[in-house]
Amino acid sequence: MKWLSVALTVSLWIPSSQGQSQSGQMPLPQEPGRAARKAYNAALEAYRFHAADLALEQVNRAIDKTPGFVDAWFLKAQILRDQGSPAFGETMERALDLGPNRFPAGWVHLAQFEWERGAYASGLDVLREFDELGLGPLDAGMAQTESWVRAGLEFS
Repeated sequence: MKWLSVALTVSLWIPSSQGQSQSGQMPLPQEPGRAARKAYNAALEAYRFHAADLALEQVNRAIDKTPGFVDAWFLKAQILRDQGSPAFGETMERALDLGPNRFPAGWVHLAQFEWERGAYASGLDVLREFDELGLGPLDAGMAQTESWVRAGLEFS
């Protein structure tokens, strides 16, 4: 019984890496709670009406409530991309860490972002990881974008 008590104490004391991504900062994907879902829906509504600042405020609230809310991270990345924010790259990386299969075009957008900022090796790494995942076919427009982003990165 004493060993069980010690084992339980040690297991509670040692921080667990379970529930964390490779970086140790992001949790695994989580189902959003009611408050997070409500904030996310408000963010979507604001985004539809081109109220980017309000959308960003609401999506950040959703992420604060549920840090592993995959769709919220992708929405945040899209808003930042539309704004031309340099924070897009890090945000999309987090979204892809949480849901690599959720939005295949996100890989192409991230590779394009890396290409545009001159991080060619990083952009190629993104596309390599995308290829390794073997995600389904992209729609025609995104497949064309992926093709010229890849060609641009390889040329650079």
